Amino acid sequence: MIGEEGCIPIILLSMKAHATNAIVQEKACGSLWNLSIPDEHKALIGNDGVALILKCMKIHSNVAIVQETACGALSNLALHADNKLKIGREGGVTLIIEAMRHHSTVADVLVQACSALSNLSFNSDNKKLVV
Repeated sequence: MIGEEGCIPIILLSMKAHATNAIVQEKACGSLWNLSIPDEHKALIGNDGVALILKCMKIHSNVAIVQETACGALSNLALHADNKLKIGREGGVTLIIEAMRHHSTVADVLVQACSALSNLSFNSDNKKLVV
């Protein structure tokens, strides 16, 4: 119901407008993580959301909670074929692996990162990047 109220574009606009604010990025990625559960939302979020999530991972690479929520969102989005390709092509696998290295003692980051890599590796091109 929340996704049907048009909040997804607003969340994405908030991510663009406040790219350097870690709290906004954490909450936005967390919202997208939850909103990306229904299949019909995966494509909608993936259109612009993949690039924004990856951008926030780059900007806030040192913030574990941002990495966790971003990886959680990517994990769900990667269950959609087009998103899976987009995440791989736009450097998502590398960013997820970097998050794992940088936050190797933070179990919540590792859980979501492993989940994302698992979902992404169902694509043969992505699998090559993961291995």
